Amino acid sequence: CVAGPGGREPPRAQPGADRRRGGAKRLRNPGGFLRGDAGRGLRRSPRGDALHLHSGPPASPAGARRGGARPGRRLAGLYPHDQAKLAESAGASIYGVAIGTSTTQSVAWNIARTLTFVKEAVAAVDIPVHANVGMGVGGVPMMEAPPIDSVTRASKSLVQIGKADGL
Repeated sequence: CVAGPGGREPPRAQPGADRRRGGAKRLRNPGGFLRGDAGRGLRRSPRGDALHLHSGPPASPAGARRGGARPGRRLAGLYPHDQAKLAESAGASIYGVAIGTSTTQSVAWNIARTLTFVKEAVAAVDIPVHANVGMGVGGVPMMEAPPIDSVTRASKSLVQIGKADGL
């Protein structure tokens, strides 16, 4: 590094620094998370009347060093039935399971995989489980306009075989 005037190194930008203003970014309660142990993982709705579970923004390494990272289990990386249990324990009244399709596999394989996860999630919790079904999600092929027969097969099998409460 080239020394600046006075023989000192020029100041380096800190991770997360806002270069336009020159100060570090400070996020106070990002995303409207509720404070305290009772509200861990819960987030206010846009109207502020109801609560829903949200995984939230990832904790930054700087926040983890300062002790600002939220303790508890992460939602990311858990199987859908484990996510449903966490949602139920956090007070959720409904759970929407989303299982991505594998583009290298057949429609039948993707529907069977989705059914496996949905059926286990329904059996694991007492709250209604609604499966997300659409382009590239829930056993439906990833296309701009998926064929109607694949959408019908996926949605019908999720409700009849997977015992999902809705879509």
